[in-house]
Amino acid sequence: GEARNWPAALAVDDGAFEIEVEAGECALYVHASRPDAAGQAQPADWYVVRTLDDEPVEIAADSVTDLGDLDISGGSEAPEGLPALVVGVVTGPATPDDSRIFVQFCADERMRSVVGQVQAGSGGVFVAAIEPAVYYLRANVGPDATSGPGDMLGFFGVSDLMGGQRPEALSLRGDQVRADVHLALTARVNDEGRLVAIPAADTAANDGTGE
Repeated sequence: GEARNWPAALAVDDGAFEIEVEAGECALYVHASRPDAAGQAQPADWYVVRTLDDEPVEIAADSVTDLGDLDISGGSEAPEGLPALVVGVVTGPATPDDSRIFVQFCADERMRSVVGQVQAGSGGVFVAAIEPAVYYLRANVGPDATSGPGDMLGFFGVSDLMGGQRPEALSLRGDQVRADVHLALTARVNDEGRLVAIPAADTAANDGTGE
């Protein structure tokens, strides 16, 4: 079955953010910290801003809700049941205009069971709030999330797919933050449906897709 995942977004330098959610009542949590050299952040860096019990955020259908300024100066203890937060980047050759970057969370090493998915934004950056578990991550660049001729692929922990490297597992605890996740696009699906290596010159020419 699918892993539960929550809408998530990255704030820009001035703290502004946009996030798409379903209409109704929702809780709002903010994580604000500077990850250490290993890309790790602590659960204590979570801030509870609005909860369903005291002051839920009301979201109207087909509209934009302005939350105004959010004060996180005091902070609070993170409640139980928070998802893991994954922040990462997909790098490789420039993305064609008609393509998008999908990051898929799979439950098995063969990546036959996709249990979660997010779409990367500018520069290949993505953020996902997902149920704690062990995942294998795949990046797929194409017009949709299914792999087909011309699509580019990358996997977490693999810098040379055609050289025999295997994807690494990403183990996530509840309320853990991983800000060091990198997926390099190293292979392309050819017209026969087979994976072929992306030339090293093409990969080295761009340190972020879509640029």
